[in-house]
Amino acid sequence: MRIKQLFKTISAFAIAAILFTPFTSCGDDDNNGGEDPVKKQTPKSAKAQYKIECSQTMLDLLDITITYIDKGQKMTEQISKLSTTITAEGPSLPATFGFKIHTAVTANADFSKVGPYNFKYGTNTTGFEVFDAEGKAITGLAVQSSITYAENSWSSEDKVRKGYDNKDIISVGFEVGTDGKATDKTISWD
Repeated sequence: MRIKQLFKTISAFAIAAILFTPFTSCGDDDNNGGEDPVKKQTPKSAKAQYKIECSQTMLDLLDITITYIDKGQKMTEQISKLSTTITAEGPSLPATFGFKIHTAVTANADFSKVGPYNFKYGTNTTGFEVFDAEGKAITGLAVQSSITYAENSWSSEDKVRKGYDNKDIISVGFEVGTDGKATDKTISWD
């Protein structure tokens, strides 16, 4: 009887040992010629996209400019369409991205139409893309978005001038670090 009990105990331990032993393989079936199947991508560069939208009334009465950072340099362009999209590059990391929108009442602004003057604008910095040394996008890095939207109805020329003549109406800045992650950054536009 004792021998049967001893045999059952040893069998139980043997079965448990087999069930909890991890299976290993001596072959390398998934390796495609010896290359490491999991290759870590190292962030090397980044891109951002700035989108600006404004109402026709704003285009009629204001000079609107965007100053932005592309390839480490400040660039300025006139906004003359209802929607403008600009792609900026950071060829190496860390890279600074950002933009500011400046408005001024045009010299020939026609305020003969009595208000209200409806101003609508929106800005959007879409998610950044980060790339490795081979130019391949690295998923999941530096995804950040900044969105601003405003809608105002101004009753007179005086109020338009007070609100938009020679004003920076928005300023946004980010830095993509060597790790490929974006953080807010204050930019000196002077």
